[in-house]
Amino acid sequence: MTQLPCWFDKRAMTVANVLLEQGFCYCGLEEEFCVIEENLINAGDWKIGGTYQEMGIDAIHDGALFCLDLTGAPDELDFNTELTRIQQLIKNTEKEFDLTFGGAGIQLSLFAIEDFS
Repeated sequence: MTQLPCWFDKRAMTVANVLLEQGFCYCGLEEEFCVIEENLINAGDWKIGGTYQEMGIDAIHDGALFCLDLTGAPDELDFNTELTRIQQLIKNTEKEFDLTFGGAGIQLSLFAIEDFS
């Protein structure tokens, strides 16, 4: 099992696990690698983009870097299509998490609410 960042909340951890299932690996802290910031686009709370010479896809959240190695991928694989697929995967995973767990809390009040009717 891959050690994931201990500072990730459950939502980020859910997305990270989905990325791992898609073939990504957790590389470590973003600052320890050469990430091309200009190539990054938003994907929900994450940023994704191409690695050097589009040989892979980086996914970054809260300083943690995940990478999908595309070397050896079939020639018919279109980089931009794959990037869009990963972007949608992240957004859909976050949306599904929010729908499942976002409304599960209970509204608490510090004061008793009086009925003045």
